[in-house]
Order: sequence, then C-alpha cells, then structure tokens
Amino acid sequence: MEMSFTKDDLAALESLKGKQNAIREAVTELVHGYHTGLFLWGEGGLGKSFIVQQTLEEMRAHTKLHNTRMSAKGLIDVLEEFPSHIHWIEDAESLMDDKKALGVLRSACWSQSKKRPPERMVTWTASRVRIEFMFTGGILVISNCNLADASPELRAIKTRVMVLHVDLDQAEVVALMKEICQAGFVMYPDQMTPSECWQVAKFIFQKLHSLQRSLDLRLLKHGFSHYLACRDGVTSSWQNMLEMRMTERVRSFKSRVTQGMENSAIAETIRQAGGTQGEQVRAWHKKTGRGKSAYYRALGR
Repeated sequence: MEMSFTKDDLAALESLKGKQNAIREAVTELVHGYHTGLFLWGEGGLGKSFIVQQTLEEMRAHTKLHNTRMSAKGLIDVLEEFPSHIHWIEDAESLMDDKKALGVLRSACWSQSKKRPPERMVTWTASRVRIEFMFTGGILVISNCNLADASPELRAIKTRVMVLHVDLDQAEVVALMKEICQAGFVMYPDQMTPSECWQVAKFIFQKLHSLQRSLDLRLLKHGFSHYLACRDGVTSSWQNMLEMRMTERVRSFKSRVTQGMENSAIAETIRQAGGTQGEQVRAWHKKTGRGKSAYYRALGR
C-alpha cells in the first residue's frame, strides 16, 4: 500500500467529506437555534469530536464542555448559569443513567415556543430549593454507543433532538489516514515528515489486519507519539510499543541499556565510515529509524 491516493481512495475521501459536512451542518443548525439538541454516536476514533470542535470554533459559538461525571443537580446549575450556551456533553455516560438528569434534559430540549431559538422553561424543585429559568441554548451529546435506545426516558429525548449515527467504512478511514500522513505531524518541538508518518500508518495497517481489527484514527496519533519517543532515544522500539498498545500485552524486548549499547556501536561504525554530517545522519536514520539528536547521543556528544 502506497501513501499516494488511488482512484478508490479519492472516492472514499469524497464520501468521507460528505459525511463530515453533514455533521457540520447539523452542528451549525443547532448553534443558530433551529434545533434544541443534537446527539452524535459512533465508535471511538472516527473524528466525531474533532469535527464538532472545529465547527464550533469556526462559528465562535458560546459553548460549555462537560465530560466525565455530572449529576442532575450539577446539570441544572450549569444550565441556569449559562442558559444561552451550547452545552457539549461527552464521556459522561453516567449522566444518561440518572433519571433526574434525563428529566432536566427533556425540559431543556422541548417547548411549544415559536421563537428562534425556542424558549424552554426549566424548573427544579426539591426540599427548600426552587430553581426556575428560561433556557435558550442547545444540548450537544457525543457518545460511543446509541444511548438513545437504552430506556423510555432516553427514547423520549430522542424525539426532541436530532440523532445521528457516525459510521465510517474502512476505505474511508484508510483515505483519511493517508490525508493525515501527507500533512505530517507536530508535537512541539518535534515534528514528523509525511514519509515518517506513513511508516507508522503502514505498520498499523499490517498489524491490525493480522489481528482482524478495525482501523482507529486515535491509534495513528498514539503511533506518532511512540515514533517520536523512539526517535528521540526515550524508548528502544516504537514498533514494540505500538504493538503492545494494540495487543494490550507486555512483550519481551531489549532493555534501553542494551539497545543503547547497540546504538552506540552502530553510530560509531557510521562515523568511522566517513561522509558529511548529513550523510551520516541519513545512514543512521535508515539503519535505526531515529533522528539526528539520537545519533549524536549515541556517539556520546
């Protein structure tokens, strides 16, 4: 497999861009107040959050991000404090298990108002506590599973908001990974060339194929990080580190000390062979896959 785009890759990329545009338009309608809520779900590592964040930033929308854990009372408090914002809820599945929170979400996502954005009266009454406010913002939920079918309460929310399943086929993911690799990768102050990125991508393709697993965009970014760590001499093998991440099993391989001694021997052999500094670094990279700084460290400079 080559990094250049084939005719099939271009067709898959066009299909992918169409799906991304559909997500952007759904987010845009929510921000402009044509809808009260949007529920996006699909497998992790497909870029859902990236597209949403990019769209919200481009629109300069007023948003509040809520993740991990949120209680029903915490939800009502933050909606009251920011009643006109887009409230982005992600990685907070426990919220969807709380019937009190679902009641708040139902109220926040529906009314008979004919205004844009629709006005929704939200109330909360408990012992010695009375909260009442008008909510005009939006609710945006991103999840890895279709929570909308989990209970009658969630199905009631589903009738009030737009629910979209984000599903990319493998051809689309391959095309997107190629596009990512062609742009290179930056983890300040380090950076990777497109060819280095593609080296990592090909390893992922081959390994996941042998494991009979689907491609994952997050795995590509993790692979870049392992590659940089290895190139900088922090770890001995980015392939071993990435394979352990994919298989979730510890593998036995050479210690940093042993690998360091071998790298020093390789670097010394290259130095003694002569040539310009640039030629030596290229020979080193071809032999070890590591960069200039790791070469000079191996020489003890």
